[in-house]
Amino acid sequence: MNPVRLLIRIAALFTLTFSALAQGPSAPVTIGILAISGELTARPYVEAFQKRLQELGYAEPRAVRFLQRYADSDPHKLRRLAGDLAEEGVAVIYAPATPEALAAKAATRTIPIVFSNVNDPVIVKLVESYNRPGGNVTGIAMDTNVLGAKRLQYLKELVPAAERMALLYDKDYADVCRLELDQIRDSAKDLKIHLDLVPFEGSATLEAALQRVSAGKPQALMSPVSGTFAIDAVRIASFISAQRLPALVEPHEAAAHGAVLSYGPDNLWASRRAADYVARILKGTKPAALPVERPTQYDLVINLKAAKALGIKVPQTLLVRATRIIE
Repeated sequence: MNPVRLLIRIAALFTLTFSALAQGPSAPVTIGILAISGELTARPYVEAFQKRLQELGYAEPRAVRFLQRYADSDPHKLRRLAGDLAEEGVAVIYAPATPEALAAKAATRTIPIVFSNVNDPVIVKLVESYNRPGGNVTGIAMDTNVLGAKRLQYLKELVPAAERMALLYDKDYADVCRLELDQIRDSAKDLKIHLDLVPFEGSATLEAALQRVSAGKPQALMSPVSGTFAIDAVRIASFISAQRLPALVEPHEAAAHGAVLSYGPDNLWASRRAADYVARILKGTKPAALPVERPTQYDLVINLKAAKALGIKVPQTLLVRATRIIE
C-alpha cells in the first residue's frame, strides 16, 4: 500500500477513535413513570415493568434512567406530575392505569405513552380503536368489561344462600366499566339477588360509602372497578374483615389482602407486556402502529385462609377452576 495512503488511513482511524472517546458512551434514554397511587402501592407493577425492560437490554444506569412520579391518590397532583414529565422531555411515559394515561395524554400529544391496566381505552378516548390506536398512546387493555356476569356467578357459587349483595364502585370509573356494571345488574336479576348499588367518588368519600354498605347488611360484597382497591387496599380489606363479608374484589392483589375471590387478568403480566411495547417504541416503532393488546387468560384466585376465617367452605367446583389458591 502507498505509504501516503497508509498514513491517511491511520490518521482517519485515530480521529474517529478520539472523537468516540471524547463523546463517551451513548446517553441512557429517560423513561417517565406516572402513578396515581403512592410509591409503595405501585411498586409491584413498576418493578415488573423495569425487570422486563432489563431483560430486553434496558438496564439502569447504562441504558436507561427512570423518572418516577407518584401522586399519592391526588388527581390534581397527578395532572401536575404529568405536566412535569412532559416538560422533562422523556422518551416515553409509562402510565399504568386509566387516570395516569388520561393525565399523560392531556399533558402531551407528542411523547409516546404506554398503559398497562386500562379497562376500555376506546370508551375513555385514549385511542381511536384497538387495531389502529392513532396518536401517541397505546398499551394493554384489560377488557374486564366482559367479566361482570361471571364474577357475580362465582360470588353466588361461593355463598349460594346470599340474596342481598353490595356493589361498591367508584363513580369516576363508572363510564369505563359501564358494560361490566350493566352485566352485573342483569345477572343479579337472573340469580334473584337484590343488589345494593353503593357508588363513591374517589378515596375521600370511600369511608362514607363503606358505612352505607354496612347499613344495608349485605351477605356479600363485590367491587368490580379496577384501580380503587390498589389505592385503598388496607381500608377495604379492614372493612371486609370487620364486617365478615365474603367478597370478590379487583385486582388479584385483593385476594392477598382479604377478599375471598378475585377473577380477571394478571396486572403484573400487563406491566411486563407494557415494557415490551416501550422497548419497541425506543427502537423506532410509533405508538400508532402498535395495536392495543388484550389478555388471553383470566385467573380465578381463591383465598382459603380468608374463607376459613369467615366460616365458609369453598365449593370444590370453584377450587378445581382456581388458577391460584392462597392457604
